[in-house]
Amino acid sequence: MLQQQDNIFSIAEHVNYFGPATAIEEENSDGDVKIRWSIDGKTMVAIAKITFTRDKLLQSQTKVLVAGNSINEMYVIGSLDVMLPSKSTTHNTIQTTQGAFAELHKTSSTESLAIYSDEKELLFEYDPVNRVSRVNVPQGDLELISQRGNIKFSAGKTVEINGDTLSLNSKKLSIKAIAGQMVFGRLETTAETLIESAKNVYRNVKELSQLRTGRLRTLVDESYQVNADKVLVKSENDFKVKAEKIHLG
Repeated sequence: MLQQQDNIFSIAEHVNYFGPATAIEEENSDGDVKIRWSIDGKTMVAIAKITFTRDKLLQSQTKVLVAGNSINEMYVIGSLDVMLPSKSTTHNTIQTTQGAFAELHKTSSTESLAIYSDEKELLFEYDPVNRVSRVNVPQGDLELISQRGNIKFSAGKTVEINGDTLSLNSKKLSIKAIAGQMVFGRLETTAETLIESAKNVYRNVKELSQLRTGRLRTLVDESYQVNADKVLVKSENDFKVKAEKIHLG
């Protein structure tokens, strides 16, 4: 892969980007292309690997659809422009009266089926060679509605969701996994009743751990141990210690 040149804007290691970009150079012989896109008004430049079937080298200024988890791992997964087929390519086109059309691109080694809007925007592409189906919505919203049934997503490997905001509204939420990991910059949990059950619980707090409650009750079946450099216990009223034996010192 080509060495990545200086970026116009330096970002963190993980970008998790999925969206449009522009090829600013012609595709090279390795199937790489330099792309440019914007995040929050800041311009990004990277070298991306092209993964979709095409009839000729990707040209400069072509609008493409890209996805990636880091600035060094970007992939071009589709073209948002209608790429003219080469002379060695045969294609069949079906067009509606409004201008939307479906087109079959076929060469001696590749074959793909694409559906475009009346503005020549790529909506759907099927790559039978790599067995990949892509749905693209250039503008507007995408809704999946099942008024009297279920919606199920199944994958043999990974299901990934990328978005600026993720919102879940449900009467009941159930998550089952063998192992899990959550990473947050800030996490807030609000519940009327919170019940936690675990065999072992380990919490590591680097600075302050604070609990504010109306009443606090701790039930321990066996031993209760506190190890600290300094301990301060303060009570506004009575302070009672009840035990068969009390050892001090």
